[in-house]
Amino acid sequence: MSKKLGIACVLLLCSCSTNGPVEDPPVPPQTGSADAPPDTGALPATTRLVAEPVDSVADVPGTYVQPFALPGDISLITIEAPSYGMGSYQLYRSCGLPTCVAESGHYDLIATNPAIGFAALTLLDQTGTVRTTYVLDYLWRDDSGALVAIQLRPLLGNAAGPTQVWWRYGASTAPPPPPPAHLALAAGEPMAGVFVRALPIYGDIDAITLDEADWTETSATGTYAVAYPYCLPWCFGEAGDYVFDFASVATGTGHLSLIPAGNPGATHDYAVYAIWRAPDGTPAAIQLQRYDGVVPSGPPFTLYRQWWTAT
Repeated sequence: MSKKLGIACVLLLCSCSTNGPVEDPPVPPQTGSADAPPDTGALPATTRLVAEPVDSVADVPGTYVQPFALPGDISLITIEAPSYGMGSYQLYRSCGLPTCVAESGHYDLIATNPAIGFAALTLLDQTGTVRTTYVLDYLWRDDSGALVAIQLRPLLGNAAGPTQVWWRYGASTAPPPPPPAHLALAAGEPMAGVFVRALPIYGDIDAITLDEADWTETSATGTYAVAYPYCLPWCFGEAGDYVFDFASVATGTGHLSLIPAGNPGATHDYAVYAIWRAPDGTPAAIQLQRYDGVVPSGPPFTLYRQWWTAT
């Protein structure tokens, strides 16, 4: 018995490391916190965004900007952490400038509301008057799962208004900083390609060909050819010049105008929320939202670049 015990002790000693105890590998620092200001060179122009149903509102509180806010609409809002679905907010409403009219009050955030679907966000000013109730449709997240934006619609009586997208800015209540003199967001990167929409809306873009752009510090210009599904998927064609401008360096959003040749009054305008790119810089997809009037409205959609095309 003692012999077996001795052999076991020898094996135990041999199995031990002669270099001391093995320490756990260091934990890398966490990056991409939802409360950190966005990286203007990477969000969202180089990030694939995923729209998720609102099954939880736990990480919705934060500060958001709306780059295309109409006068009187919210351009910057901070939603404080709630207690039982209620909390305080501070916001600025646009008056032709990004931040002009200050307002504060309390909000109700209902995670699930079968009457309207998904979630409901109600803003009440300091007098207790309901200013606006929003239907919260989707949470947009990046590939790491961090909340990047929320998609919502204001309730107007028994109907809902145009779709709005509020981009998460961080924990600060200060307005976003002004764009720098030289924008490095995506200036000079390729724009050319043939892009196709999987499920086009009747009368909207089905496919578009963008030629390579001439760049300035803040915009790109080039020519385009587009097909609209007015009767069949490739029924109605159009060509002309396009102009792509950066609208907000804080959120990486832009503005695309398609100007038909010989008919500039029929210009089509789109908000550009993301340009996804391959590692070599080639555009892989463009995420857009159509303008109806003077604000983006309707659902955001994505045009995917056809990989077999030479441009």
